[in-house]
Amino acid sequence: MKPYIKFGLLAGLFSIIWTLVMYVFELDKSSFSKALGWISIIASLAFIVLAVKESKSVAGGYINFGDAFKDGFLVMLISGIIGVGYFYLHVSFVDDGFVEHIVENTRLEMSKQQDLTEEQMEQAWKYTEMFLTPGVMAFFGLLAHLVTGTIGALIIAAIMRKEPPVFNEVTD
Repeated sequence: MKPYIKFGLLAGLFSIIWTLVMYVFELDKSSFSKALGWISIIASLAFIVLAVKESKSVAGGYINFGDAFKDGFLVMLISGIIGVGYFYLHVSFVDDGFVEHIVENTRLEMSKQQDLTEEQMEQAWKYTEMFLTPGVMAFFGLLAHLVTGTIGALIIAAIMRKEPPVFNEVTD
């Protein structure tokens, strides 16, 4: 199995487990849930590193920037599809109160905007409400996952690349 498939599947599994842990312990609704989101990002980057490291090992200790980036991006694509697919199912069927929680927090934050009139507030809410559905949240979650993954894959590829020597020494 290709390293990017193996580690993409493992990262997707981690994402599902992390979502469940956040749900069971109600961390997803806590005040520090955004800080806990960094754990998911760091784990994703670790899975990219593991995939690139294994590909490099299979290739005799060498990997070019393009192959390293491809492996990293594909890890994030596979894990993103799995993780976001589960997130959609989770907020649609397991924790349907999650979206309501987001809606309440968004309304609260919008009400703190002192420079908006009531009419402006209603107009802003009308547009905001369109984005607070499981499907739209999942789409933008995948998009954010891929942007983060692309940046991470670029950095990791730049660090981990190792080109084979141009000329091999010939010994008699």
